[in-house]
Amino acid sequence: MCFRFLSFLKGGRSPCLAILFFFLILATSCGGGGGSSADTSAWKTKAPMPTPRAGIASGVVNGKIFVIGGAGSVLSMVEKYNPGDDEWVVGLTPMPTARQLASGCVLGGKIYVIGGIGASGYLGVTEMYDPSKNTWTVGLTPMPTPRGGAVCGVVNNKIYVIGGYVDGRTYNTVEVYDPSKNTWTTGLRPMPTGRGDAAGGVIDGKIYVIGGRNGAILNTVEAYSPKSNSWQSNLRSMPTARNGASAAVLGGMIYVASGYTGGSYTGALEIYDPSANSWSSISKQAPTPRSHGTARVIGGKLYLIGGYNGVRRNTNEVFVP
Repeated sequence: MCFRFLSFLKGGRSPCLAILFFFLILATSCGGGGGSSADTSAWKTKAPMPTPRAGIASGVVNGKIFVIGGAGSVLSMVEKYNPGDDEWVVGLTPMPTARQLASGCVLGGKIYVIGGIGASGYLGVTEMYDPSKNTWTVGLTPMPTPRGGAVCGVVNNKIYVIGGYVDGRTYNTVEVYDPSKNTWTTGLRPMPTGRGDAAGGVIDGKIYVIGGRNGAILNTVEAYSPKSNSWQSNLRSMPTARNGASAAVLGGMIYVASGYTGGSYTGALEIYDPSANSWSSISKQAPTPRSHGTARVIGGKLYLIGGYNGVRRNTNEVFVP
């Protein structure tokens, strides 16, 4: 737009006014003024998930998001989302044990679904889905402490399951599954704050547990180090206390999106930087406030899928930083 200054002068208008007009345009259109660059982050709506549901397990394998089980009754179906063509695939082999609020973790290209709530109550069931074969492995050693709403994270090829609840009782339990041996280890140092429906993420070999509920809605952050079997609890609290938030790691930081604040559903997106022990808030909230969805990262983008805000959602929204 800077070229417009020349045509403005040719119009025979006042040179002083022309000069003033030129500098106004320069500041806004040619990068002048030395101000901070505009926030170009944005949310976009993508193809909806075929089955509306909440309390889902999920995992990313080979650039695809697999969404498993959940609530809308107690569900067992598996649906696959391909961000590349913005399409869903249905009809995949269902999970043998229908359940909601299970924990899902990816290890070695396989998705492990652990615990949750089934038709018979709280479960310790451990099942493994192989996307390359569209098959499930059953009969794996069950988690010693049946529960739902737990955080899971993978460190050094082992799956750690932390917290959770049974009915109104929340847990601070930490148990670890070794797929190579099909064994569980118990007796690890418990989490300082028992809670369920927390968000979580793994960075630099530590598992961060964020928010959740234990009678109160929480904003506390605690980090578990499997290497030293120890917890760090003096970390900066999340700005928005909530449970049922969805979290994923992107660029060495944990993005926490949506959730339930105790009075309403939120679309708040807040980012935790473990290296600085600091939080930042994104002004552009998720378009659809909700809780108990799932968040996954592919190609530097954060996908927020499903959830509940009075009705079960099939919403699929992506945040582009």
